[in-house]
Amino acid sequence: MDGPSAHHLEDIELAAAISAAMHRDHRIPPDVTVDVSNGVVTLEGHVLNAPQAAAARKLVRHMAPGAPIVDALTIRPAL
Repeated sequence: MDGPSAHHLEDIELAAAISAAMHRDHRIPPDVTVDVSNGVVTLEGHVLNAPQAAAARKLVRHMAPGAPIVDALTIRPAL
């Protein structure tokens, strides 16, 4: 097989689109990252509170309806 598979390219494109949208959303801290593998979206990083985590999940559900989401976000309130 030559080059990346079509599914792999779709994952890369979806991850890039979600990442760009997250950076435009002031509710989502820049520490939050996204990875897409075989159509599964994984969110990682630190948020200050539950509403920030919810905003990230909502954005993913909007951009990738029906895609499984692995929420590996950590809520770490500011000191």
